[in-house]
Amino acid sequence: MAFPDLIQTPTYQQALRTPDVISRAPASRWAVREPYLLPSYQIREAGFRLDHLMRNALDPNRNPEWPPLWRCSAIKAFIEIVEAKLSSTEFTNADEVHAFIDPRLDLAREIIRRMDDALVKEGYPPISSDGFRQDVAVHGTRVGVRIEDLVFENPLQQIEENGYGPSSTATKQHHELHIAMRAYWS
Repeated sequence: MAFPDLIQTPTYQQALRTPDVISRAPASRWAVREPYLLPSYQIREAGFRLDHLMRNALDPNRNPEWPPLWRCSAIKAFIEIVEAKLSSTEFTNADEVHAFIDPRLDLAREIIRRMDDALVKEGYPPISSDGFRQDVAVHGTRVGVRIEDLVFENPLQQIEENGYGPSSTATKQHHELHIAMRAYWS
């Protein structure tokens, strides 16, 4: 089993309790009554999605030896995008935001650090966010979804609600995005 000590951390244990993220309302819907808190809600939603990425990556039943590189690529992308938002945004409740997201980012960074060490030791390049970014670009650009939308909002919730079929407003491209992204968060 890879990283059993990380599985025992309070942050990972909290991630196990995070509810389904695909059907959650987007951050912008949470902030309707408090628009000034939108960036805080976006960080919260990103943290919940990061919880799912980390718990799926470290799940010994799914990955008995090593976290899959494609999930690690998504974790790396989340780290990069969330850190960029944290450094460029003023939060009215900065202490709460950091108390929520910092432990998640610390665990995510540690997963990536350990994977990088193992890969480099075997002669492979370190984890890159390029794989996840490419997956989002291939499936998301056809329906106008950017990577930031997937990190901070939840365009998948509407697709989940609408389903796919003759009476649905979701297109085949929406359905393909939904399936591709469900692999990361299911």
